[in-house]
Amino acid sequence: MNQLASAEKRFPKNEQDLAADFFALRKSFHNGRWVFTETRNLHNPASHCDLAWAAALATEAHTTNEVSVGAAVG
Repeated sequence: MNQLASAEKRFPKNEQDLAADFFALRKSFHNGRWVFTETRNLHNPASHCDLAWAAALATEAHTTNEVSVGAAVG
């Protein structure tokens, strides 16, 4: 959300479902850590904020200088 507010991350104005994905994310502080959850996307009821989560992961990957690969099979 900080990147949206500072115009570091932008999306087309005609893609309201994409914008709604970002605005459906919620951040709260519980037990000493930040917890992110999603609420309803009114423009796309089937959404689980996947586009916003993907954008957040891309930003994290871009700003983190660690290089590692991992996998888990369960």
